[in-house]
Amino acid sequence: MLWGSGAIILLSYIAGFVLPHDAPLGLGVFTHGIQEMMNLMWWGILVGMLLDLCNQGVLMVGAKLYKRGASLGQVFAFLIASPWNLLPLTVIIGVLMGWEGMAIFLIASLVIAFATGLVVEALERAGRVRPNPNREDLPADFHVWREAKAGLRSTCYDRAFATDVARRSVTASRMVLRPFIPKS
Repeated sequence: MLWGSGAIILLSYIAGFVLPHDAPLGLGVFTHGIQEMMNLMWWGILVGMLLDLCNQGVLMVGAKLYKRGASLGQVFAFLIASPWNLLPLTVIIGVLMGWEGMAIFLIASLVIAFATGLVVEALERAGRVRPNPNREDLPADFHVWREAKAGLRSTCYDRAFATDVARRSVTASRMVLRPFIPKS
């Protein structure tokens, strides 16, 4: 699917340089439309290739948040908002719908995610949803930014750090890769 679609887009883009706009069977309109769309979207696609977090990756991050003690409402909000607000998708929506449309899309997705998280939190308080057994209450004097800065300052970015990140990434990626590995 990916290679077939990519080949059609590439051939159509190139054909747009030689086919007139009024070519038979609508091929000119199609190829020129492909050119126009790709000329608008190329940089969003490029950013997506470099910085994308796929839906499966979002699931893996959500599972890690849950294991680290995030409430079910927080995890739901993250899982709902993340696929909608990926940087490449945001750029492409901005290019195709306009920046005002992109802003409306972002705000709507965040409102929906926030509202869903609040509903799940209310269901948890009402006893309809089991609370996260990994949840720990934070101390009253806990400050996210102060702790994040302290953690970044105390991290030693050396070969052992890179090896540990690579090892844990491979282990954690099993959740994402499992559906794609054939069973013997």
